[in-house]
Amino acid sequence: MTESEPKKRKPIVHKKPVLATIRQLYGTAFRCGMPGCGKPLYKMNNDTGEIVLNSHVSHICARSEGGPRWDPEMSEDKNRSESNLIPMCLEHALEIDRTPEHYPVELLHEWKRAQIEEHFKVQKGWPLTDDEAQQIINASFDARDYGVAVEAASSVIAAARAAGHLAEVARQQRQLPFNAAFAWHAMRTQVQRSLPRAWDAATGELLPPVEPSLVETMPFQERLDVTLQQVVEALRPFVATLVAELYAVRAALPHVGPWCNWVEAAARMVLEASARWPGRPPEDDDEVLAEVLTELLRASTALSAAWQGQPTEQPPKPTPPPSEPVETNAQRLTREHRELLERARPWARVGGLPYDANLYTNLIGAARFALDLPELLMHLPVGLTATTGLAAHVARNADDATLAVLIDDAAAQRPLAIAVSLVRELMFVAKETQRPDHEEKAREHATRLLREADWADQTIWVVNRLHVRRLLGWTASISTAHEVRERIAMSLSGRPELLESILLGISQQSEQRDRNDWSRLLGIDVHVEDLPAWFPTSVVVAEIRRQYPDLTAASRYDGPEDKNQIWKLASQILYIDSRSSD
Repeated sequence: MTESEPKKRKPIVHKKPVLATIRQLYGTAFRCGMPGCGKPLYKMNNDTGEIVLNSHVSHICARSEGGPRWDPEMSEDKNRSESNLIPMCLEHALEIDRTPEHYPVELLHEWKRAQIEEHFKVQKGWPLTDDEAQQIINASFDARDYGVAVEAASSVIAAARAAGHLAEVARQQRQLPFNAAFAWHAMRTQVQRSLPRAWDAATGELLPPVEPSLVETMPFQERLDVTLQQVVEALRPFVATLVAELYAVRAALPHVGPWCNWVEAAARMVLEASARWPGRPPEDDDEVLAEVLTELLRASTALSAAWQGQPTEQPPKPTPPPSEPVETNAQRLTREHRELLERARPWARVGGLPYDANLYTNLIGAARFALDLPELLMHLPVGLTATTGLAAHVARNADDATLAVLIDDAAAQRPLAIAVSLVRELMFVAKETQRPDHEEKAREHATRLLREADWADQTIWVVNRLHVRRLLGWTASISTAHEVRERIAMSLSGRPELLESILLGISQQSEQRDRNDWSRLLGIDVHVEDLPAWFPTSVVVAEIRRQYPDLTAASRYDGPEDKNQIWKLASQILYIDSRSSD
């Protein structure tokens, strides 16, 4: 500062009231000075039974220059006297100073007169000791505590305002997806009215209205999805403002943290609820968003009450963090199987890796796990073919003598599906490494295994159930479809109890996926879609009709849901046979 610059004057700050003045104030007042506020100046702690201070002493004209209702003409003695002071509850002590334009000097003097008159009527006050009076002075006039209290009040009020703002904007924004859903619904109605209703040929009952085509539907679905996302983006700033105010409240008033958490959780639920519309095609809006908005305002009201020290609803108990899911035995086996195959994949990528006997042995053991995996798209990387194929690649660089032993051992594996799959994969590896003798040895083993398989034995159908189609297809490829048909027909004629095993063996599997979320697997559908040339359809159909005389033909899409799997498969074979006969 230069000599020419005037020295800034410090603002006037009058002294605090003396103990006697505080004792006089509390001796002539029982409750808050604001008319209609019934809060006593002291209250009981419900948990401990202790009587605790529930008030501050407020200045009618501010103690500090620039403060609320500052009077520059008032002397210090007058400022700190009983006539310029009024005991008030914590909430209203902050309120009159936060918005002093609403609480002029004349109004506060009226309140003070009414407070004293009430004391003389009810003859109630709070006789204080000097220590208690000092406590009130410290609580009322400590600059830091007062500043924190004012800022806390500001943040709580701002949070309440932000919660209300968010709720109202969310209600208004809901009209946008409503309009998009209404347009989609109108399009569906128009299309359905333009097409005649079909009816069931057997019962004459009307079938459900035809849905619009995907080409017609997609623009409306995209519009609804985009609109929902736009609503969420429009609400994000309001949620951010509310959360920021809640952080300020937590910092100033740690004891209301649980209520802040409640409000914040409800605000985030508003975003989630605003991002959805029930049904595809859209249905009428449900009450999810309305319930969430009610929860938000309920939580905000409870936060304000907790700040004011009023009895209020307790926030919901926080949801404990989800515990780590316990790995089931099946999940462990699946994980270990995948990990083992990942260890072996380098042998399928690189041709020069040496033979690893331990890894090969582990893969042969893993083939038993893969045997029970249906031949589905999701199982291609870990199924039986993948497992035996990796085992063969691991053995690719074994010496000739070792490879010959591995081929013989592979042919001795059981069940049949493992033996044939492994021998075939070793045959392919022998061909790749230009070892014709080993290739021929493996081919002979595979041919023998397939030709000697006893399909009259029910066990072979059961243990190889998921691989019957492939095994019999390979058998037909080394002989003829006619020969395989005759073998199955003879087996069934001699042992009719094989029918169920044959039906399961000829069945196919397909993945059922969520149309809206392709990554979500709903289940595996077991069915018969087609019959190979080597299948003795006429013989099997005759046996089905003999064992199930009341069974009717039905496609995989039309069969009764209340029938067991064998009945469904049998009815589907009857359906395929009827279609081929037409």
